[in-house]
Amino acid sequence: MQQFSFGKRETQLLKGIAIIAMFFHHFIGFPQWRTPDNPIILTYIGSIAIDEMLASFGKICVGIFAFISGYVLFIKQNEYSCFKSVIKRIVGFLIKYWGIFFVFLIYVFIMKEPFPSVGMFLQQCFGISTATGFDWAYFSTIHPVFAWYVSFYIMFLLISPLLARLCRRNFIVDSILISGILFGGYFILNRLIFKGSISTIQTLFSSFATWGHIGMLGYLFAKYNIYTVFHTFLSKHLRKGILLAASIFAIIAMVLLWNYTGIVWIYKMSGLSIFTPIFIYAVLTILNSISWKPLEFILTRLSEESTNMWFLHGIFFTPLKTCQWIAYLPKYPIFILIWTLLVMYAFSRILRFTARTAGNIFRRITTVKGNLQ
Repeated sequence: MQQFSFGKRETQLLKGIAIIAMFFHHFIGFPQWRTPDNPIILTYIGSIAIDEMLASFGKICVGIFAFISGYVLFIKQNEYSCFKSVIKRIVGFLIKYWGIFFVFLIYVFIMKEPFPSVGMFLQQCFGISTATGFDWAYFSTIHPVFAWYVSFYIMFLLISPLLARLCRRNFIVDSILISGILFGGYFILNRLIFKGSISTIQTLFSSFATWGHIGMLGYLFAKYNIYTVFHTFLSKHLRKGILLAASIFAIIAMVLLWNYTGIVWIYKMSGLSIFTPIFIYAVLTILNSISWKPLEFILTRLSEESTNMWFLHGIFFTPLKTCQWIAYLPKYPIFILIWTLLVMYAFSRILRFTARTAGNIFRRITTVKGNLQ
């Protein structure tokens, strides 16, 4: 059987692709998020804005991150085998997030943006409030806009020790089981318990049912070597050139399907569960075929800062959007993308350096005090 490599290199490349897609999705795909004094110049073919079409499909970025989370969860399952190790990982993740949240709080005082209430503040500390949906009227105070992934990731890690116990049969049976638990649970909460009314628990579970389903799909793909089986089959029947062309065609087809208005039902039924694994296979096939080192270098560097960049670029979408003009200086979408990636990458590196330096100073002070005592 011909192996399909999905290790550290591939994970880094995919995370780099995902953060690029996310930036394009957020900065170009939502005209309502921009203030009137930040217009952009779109590229049209007929009446179709190509930039907005690509930006809309950028939604798949979250599917990629969720899928990778599940895939890595199986590969490193020994590190998630007990709740003690899971809690330790959650605490480490939260500490990094709180450092970014602290940046937003500093921004409040510098730019005089509205400060959240105590209740909202506590929810934001765990990414709970943001996970309840993008109601900009509701978010009238400062918040890490895209930090909903925090609550999702915590819930995903908490159930990770249970996955190995649940998934013991085969890919199809386990997929049906996971889907039944997630969407069945959502149906019970939404229709029977809350009866369609909006609540924090209901919306949190709704978000988790969508993205958690993709994460668990990643777990099953790793457990049953689905990519290797799929790649072996295709490699036997298709030449490399044809496989490359098919991969490119698959991505184009998914972009078109995603933007076709009649496909809306797919998203509501977690259609990204279908698109995400196909997109990942197609992207890795293309990257392996061209094997361009400069591109891999850029994607790898971006992947290293992807989590920080994910949360940090919400600074351009604060309630008053006081610094949004900086992001849209280039006017043209492709240059906006490059510019914001560079700015947020530099910002993330500076924060990482600052945190590392502060940590070293703290350890030295602690060591000196210990020696004096």
